[in-house]
Amino acid sequence: MKPYFATSVLGDIFGAGHDLRMERAVNELIPKLADPKVESRYDAQMALQDIASNASKPGNGAARKALGKILAAKAADASVPQPARVWIVRQLEYMGGVEAVGALTKVMSGKDAEVRECARRALEKNPAPAATASLRAALEKASDATWKIGLINSLGQRADGKSVKLIAKSLGEAKTAPAAALALGNIANSRAVETLWGAFGKTPEAGEALIVAANQLAAKGDTAAARAIYQRIAEQAKSKALRAAAEFGLKKADSAKAPGKK
Repeated sequence: MKPYFATSVLGDIFGAGHDLRMERAVNELIPKLADPKVESRYDAQMALQDIASNASKPGNGAARKALGKILAAKAADASVPQPARVWIVRQLEYMGGVEAVGALTKVMSGKDAEVRECARRALEKNPAPAATASLRAALEKASDATWKIGLINSLGQRADGKSVKLIAKSLGEAKTAPAAALALGNIANSRAVETLWGAFGKTPEAGEALIVAANQLAAKGDTAAARAIYQRIAEQAKSKALRAAAEFGLKKADSAKAPGKK
């Protein structure tokens, strides 16, 4: 299948006055992105993906920001057909910056579950600190367990230390406990580790999350903190698998400390 836009046309889009050219291109693609025949959307999807990819190349900062603003506005526009909004938000997942945070936050509070989920993933990948604050605020308001799990996962992936207390509330809920424990393990700061020790022996996932935290600390070079966790689990865990994981971690930590060893 031939690409929707030829390379020369892409070059025209990113020439002088690229803002208006990109917006026209996106507007032209929207109806095709929402074609009733799913298989007929492919060319337009690839075209928008090409535009986003080219705008995100090194040295194209102004174009990336301009396209981010255009796509963010379309994502937040309820009059844009749902299939088009989904694909637009998926591009923002890979190239959106601070300019997209406000619109993605608005989309996360919308009624369409698929678009909302795409916005959560886009904010998870967004490099702006404001994206973390948005995800944290959404978790504070969340009541649905599935939605909570997604937000907890995102905050864990972003290693947001400010979310520890908020995430810890979900350790006591059966549906959200596994995600909460893993997120705390990924955050792996002192408060997260302390919270996991508080749940150790009560929440089954806490032990595995402590191993995750120790692994994170070891990877960052904090061998002493990692060894302390491994040692305590090796001594206290009832699970053979957990003890084995802790003992393996201890061996790796000791090996890393030993001079002349790889």
